[in-house]
Amino acid sequence: MTLEATKNAVAFAMSDLEKTIKDEGKIRTATDGIFQRMTVTTTTGTGFVVGALTADYYWKWVGNGRRPGDMPPVQSIQEWINRTGFLTLSAWAVAKTIAKRGSKAFREKKPNVFLSAADKWEKGEAVNRAMSTGADEVGDWAFEIVKRNLKP
Repeated sequence: MTLEATKNAVAFAMSDLEKTIKDEGKIRTATDGIFQRMTVTTTTGTGFVVGALTADYYWKWVGNGRRPGDMPPVQSIQEWINRTGFLTLSAWAVAKTIAKRGSKAFREKKPNVFLSAADKWEKGEAVNRAMSTGADEVGDWAFEIVKRNLKP
């Protein structure tokens, strides 16, 4: 696929992932910002194009929680508290509880919502559309080469 088709396919994946996750009620409004900060990048090389979707470093914890162990960043929890409006919570106490017991999503063994949505996307119509776009571009490119090389 071309650079533009790849970029469009990855951008479509991003919006499809967001829609799937939100439709299933997995992400609350307070966490929505993670979608606004996602970026699509494309890279080309000799004979290939790569598209990438990048999200905040904490996507995996938003997705399925955090296991007990190290203390999560208190500042990040404070920012979450500020966004949610749960201002009576202590960020330090929440972080300490997560460090001791793990997050609720982890304790409930919930699957990672981002990975689940990506799996669903991969098996859905979106991939077929992206592949069709790429096939159309390859066909157009091949037709142009044939046209250029035809002798009168």
